[in-house]
Amino acid sequence: MYDDLLDEIKNVYKENQKKRRDAISIFASGYFSRAQANEQRLWSKLYDDTPLGPKVHNGIRNYVLKTSVRCAYCQDRIFHNANFNIDHVLPSAIFPQFTFTPQNLVAACVTCNAIKKETNFYTATSCMSQYPLANYSWGSFHPKLHLYNDHIRMIFIHTNHFAVRAFMGKSPEGVNLCKNFLKEVTEFTTKSPANPSIAHAVDSLQNFISSYAIQPGTNLQNILNQLIKYV
Repeated sequence: MYDDLLDEIKNVYKENQKKRRDAISIFASGYFSRAQANEQRLWSKLYDDTPLGPKVHNGIRNYVLKTSVRCAYCQDRIFHNANFNIDHVLPSAIFPQFTFTPQNLVAACVTCNAIKKETNFYTATSCMSQYPLANYSWGSFHPKLHLYNDHIRMIFIHTNHFAVRAFMGKSPEGVNLCKNFLKEVTEFTTKSPANPSIAHAVDSLQNFISSYAIQPGTNLQNILNQLIKYV
């Protein structure tokens, strides 16, 4: 389960530094075992465990960025470490056993990571010892195990005066994530002047996020037209 992750962690040292590569592999494996034993707060403990802890952390970051260079939730492109966090899909505070599980580690922008915090959007329970597979009834979109475009549609409009980004669920799992999380991302990132007409358009867009039962094509076009009318 951890083989690919360990390989990336060892790569913080060069190929000819075998002793160091072996040492950091043993060090990281120790943390993985402690996580499986449900030890709490290992993510922060790892970073503070110098000198190898920060290097393991860097190896994990490299592993996650190889998987995706976009935020797993809002799809913002990650251009720099300043806008990049490692997010635990199942929060490590609730699921310490999955702190280092590769399927649980995704790239997230600073905004999404800060809004999500330790919230659990899924049906998984903290007593699980094995990480659920893709065919598990997750209840919400899982960014590592589900295809984004199958579950979520993103709407983004940017003009000289305002920017609006919203998300629409295309499946029950996508709808749940939009209602429970991505709606907050929309509210945080929407920037508009003190203009009642723009506010009305944004409200309409917000309401649309929850309208899964309505045909998306027609409503999407109506809302886009409404926004354009007020620009």
